[in-house]
Amino acid sequence: MTVRTLNDADDAASETASATDGETRQSTREELGRFADQGGFALTADANPWLEAADTVTGPEDARAASTALAELRSRDTRAVGQAANAIAAKAGLDIPDTLGGLTTLLDLLQRVHATTATLRTEAYAQDLAELAAATGTGAYRKETGAKLGWNRRRTLRGQARALAAPGTRPGRAELHTALVAAAAAHRDWTALSDASSRPSVPVDGTLLTETANVVDSLADAVRSLARLLPGRSLDSLPLTELADLVDRLAADEGTLYRLSALRQLRLELAEEGLTELLEELSERQADKDAALAAYDRHVAAKAALAAGPQVPEVEVAEPEAVTEAPVAEARCPRSRLRSRRLSPRRRWPKPSRGPSRSCRLPRPRPGSLPRKR
Repeated sequence: MTVRTLNDADDAASETASATDGETRQSTREELGRFADQGGFALTADANPWLEAADTVTGPEDARAASTALAELRSRDTRAVGQAANAIAAKAGLDIPDTLGGLTTLLDLLQRVHATTATLRTEAYAQDLAELAAATGTGAYRKETGAKLGWNRRRTLRGQARALAAPGTRPGRAELHTALVAAAAAHRDWTALSDASSRPSVPVDGTLLTETANVVDSLADAVRSLARLLPGRSLDSLPLTELADLVDRLAADEGTLYRLSALRQLRLELAEEGLTELLEELSERQADKDAALAAYDRHVAAKAALAAGPQVPEVEVAEPEAVTEAPVAEARCPRSRLRSRRLSPRRRWPKPSRGPSRSCRLPRPRPGSLPRKR
């Protein structure tokens, strides 16, 4: 029969823990090697623009969505679209920024102005549209807008509004009111983007305007998809030339895009093992796989040495030689012969004598006196 002691159980548990720690270190070392092998420490913001999306691209679905958005942007010549839209703005007398947001604002305004031409003549923009809208509106609308018009004045204005209807149309009062409200809003926005002499008008036909607007809308949708993955950039505020250059750089770095989710997962697992500082150091050095593994081995060795504590060398200490004390002769007091000394019941051994006690000293003779002869 085999008898296991408590020490045997402790040794077995220690061996199991050591084996588990060794397997964990080996797994961590392999993960670090895969991270370095995929270029995790060699990525830079200049060479790899997708590095900005390291925390937002969380899976393959995000990478595929970004790739689709890039394909849409590259299929449209952003620079050419910008030039065409700016030419339309110049003909209309509008001053818009050369950005995707500026193109969206321009085409939205032109489409709104074009939509009013289906009901109103272009001469309507030379009239007081707010007053005409109040006259054709209901009493609740006039109360809401604060317009105060008498009955005769409203009747006159309604006649003017009917005269501004587009050729071949006979809109009703409600339809005419809706068109006048839309025209008044478009006129305010137009005035904010143009000089005082410019009136709302569409310098191109409706078909070209619709095609251009559709292209700009598709570009805006693709840019919004990219902006979700690149939150640090305002893509719709970038000049169109810079936006086109960024799209080209992102397309050239598409390989990094598909590695980001795997690198992110590996980095999180390594950070959980307490290697955050080591990862930052290796990233600064742009370490390759061999350098990363060597640095990890040094890190593990230093950590083990720190856990073991400082090693103090053993020093042999010579044993002190035994010192034999000379016995102290106890002075005999003459009077001690006349009385016996008893030991105290609390003290088993008498204290060592330090010479004759004070009471045992003989009296000194007085000067001039002689001791008596016996």
